[in-house]
Amino acid sequence: MLFGPSEKLFDALADHAPVGVFVCDADGSCGYANEWLCRLIGLTSDQVLGDGWARALHPDDAERVRSEWEDAAAAGRDFHGEYRFARLDGGVRWVEGSAAAVRDSEGRLLGWVGCCVDLTAHKLSEQRYQELFEHASDAIFVLDADGGISAINVAGERLTGYRRDELVGMNVFDLIAPENAEWARETYEARLAAVTVGTAEYQMISKGGARVFVEVSGRLVEQDGRALGIEAIARDTSERHAFEQKLLHDALHDQLTGLANRTLFHERLGQALARAARSGSKVAVMLLDLDGFKRINDSAGHASGDELLVRLAPRLQDELRGSDSVARLGDDEFGFLFEDVAPGDGLFGVAQRVLAAVAEPVLVDQPQQLTASLGISVSEATDTTETMLSNADSAMYNAKRAGPGSVDTYDPTMRARLIRDLNLTKALTAALRDDQLAVHYQPIVSITDGHILALEALARWTHPEWGSVSPEEFIPIAEQHGLIVELGQRVLDAAAKHATDWRTRYPDALPLGVLVNISPRQLSQPAFVEVFTATLDRHGTRPRDIGIEITEHVLIQHDEKTLVANLGRLRRLGVRLSLDDFGTGYSSLTALKELPLSVLKIDRSFITAIRTPTDSAAITRASVSLGHTLGLTVIAEGVETEIQADYLRRLGCDAAQGFHYHRPQPAQRATSLLQAEHDTTNPRARWIAV
Repeated sequence: MLFGPSEKLFDALADHAPVGVFVCDADGSCGYANEWLCRLIGLTSDQVLGDGWARALHPDDAERVRSEWEDAAAAGRDFHGEYRFARLDGGVRWVEGSAAAVRDSEGRLLGWVGCCVDLTAHKLSEQRYQELFEHASDAIFVLDADGGISAINVAGERLTGYRRDELVGMNVFDLIAPENAEWARETYEARLAAVTVGTAEYQMISKGGARVFVEVSGRLVEQDGRALGIEAIARDTSERHAFEQKLLHDALHDQLTGLANRTLFHERLGQALARAARSGSKVAVMLLDLDGFKRINDSAGHASGDELLVRLAPRLQDELRGSDSVARLGDDEFGFLFEDVAPGDGLFGVAQRVLAAVAEPVLVDQPQQLTASLGISVSEATDTTETMLSNADSAMYNAKRAGPGSVDTYDPTMRARLIRDLNLTKALTAALRDDQLAVHYQPIVSITDGHILALEALARWTHPEWGSVSPEEFIPIAEQHGLIVELGQRVLDAAAKHATDWRTRYPDALPLGVLVNISPRQLSQPAFVEVFTATLDRHGTRPRDIGIEITEHVLIQHDEKTLVANLGRLRRLGVRLSLDDFGTGYSSLTALKELPLSVLKIDRSFITAIRTPTDSAAITRASVSLGHTLGLTVIAEGVETEIQADYLRRLGCDAAQGFHYHRPQPAQRATSLLQAEHDTTNPRARWIAV
């Protein structure tokens, strides 16, 4: 019945089937091939019949297929295999062929009925996949459910440093860095469970031991709903990671010195305070600000200033423990962080060592001598990063007021002083703008006969609400906040105006002229001498009618070229130069000899020490002697008693200034004193205290 009445039905089915259908006898000779198979092989029906189909087999597959067919026939089993047909048009078709044996009632083989499925598209896709797999720039791992490597491409060999035969059979987790292994297993199991997992980053350890940063993505491989493994793609991100790390480092470190920057310092301080809160320990912050760094930038140039900071940075680090840290917070400001601080830890000693490191000369073009001011803040339970830094800043500000190279530790009263200073700064700015400051004059008299030798011009400020503000408060404020140049010019302008008026009225008065205090900042300005002479010209004032007072702080900067050059030009113009506050600790004999001075003023603190007729006041005696040795006129400041005046006369001091003689007073009152001296014929009667 199979080949009888059913033949037409078989033909109808075979002709419409989307596969190749064939019938062969027991020897493999084809007796029937449907149209679809003929088109697949590229032959006519007549060409396919007999052994035509076998002759169309691809030469590389023909012998294998014949052998497998014969083996199937000998064993009496069905045939199944994959092979190619070589078409006459040059094309190649991959097929999957299957043939079922047909037997008679006694079990004898009658022939075969089979079909061929076209695999060409699938094989091409598989080939393309294999090419992509092998030539992909990223490493591709084919992994089983346990992470075992069943296949790896060339990029995987490059990434890991292992050969393919070494990798196949290895577990991929053996390549993961230990600290990333747990995370890698968790993400792998999530992928196997079909949980959506994006890319993950790990460190892999290559065959040579080098660490490689990789970004891994994966595709679940499954069959019939069962997870077989993962096809993982690993991209080498070592360069990107190094670049990101550099960006992060640059964002948190100072580009010039390599130290931590303000951002990282804030972060470290916040973490330290959190640890201290848990442990009950203390944290300390120390802020350092270089004194006069702007002067170095202005005189030697910013490149030299930068080089100085570069050389200073390792010195600061060398003074710290391993657990301490230092950061550059601003142009010339550095911050230090100390954890687990306890009483007796010696923060003050550390501060002194840091100051000593700063003070050691730095060779940049020429040796530069630096000093610094330090403020220390020790944490309390409620302190935050902001309060710690604010407190240390208040202490540093207070240290600066004490003078170069000073250290101070925060106490609650500093905040009030800082607020006071901020308010004073704002008010002083307004006072200068609105011309609210006045100039008073204090006479300097001959120690022997009380004759007025000079008048010192002094700035005075009466605030509309606060009343009189002491110069000891507002002069440092002006210095620190850049107002001193404008303030000094106001005083100079008034002094020149009054000096001309007094010279016109009293030609023989004031042999030492009108003395004006000029700050180092003013003297360091390249155009100062031009501004000075223009002021004198505007009022018709002679250079010898004005004397300039400089403080001992200027002597620290006597190597500053512009300042020294300006002093020399002033002296050549005939301006008398006076060194104020002598003896407060900054002078050197070399500087005294090199600067073109005419007058030496002994600081009031040494005059105050003369309390009885028997006091020796050795420093005062030495100062008078030194001044005379250098050919200078010596003036004592702050003379308040007759005992002091008498002692100074016996020392041979030239002149005196202080409340024992005259207080500072407005220009009109000073004019009255000069008028009285001009009118009287008995000068000795005039030096009684007013």
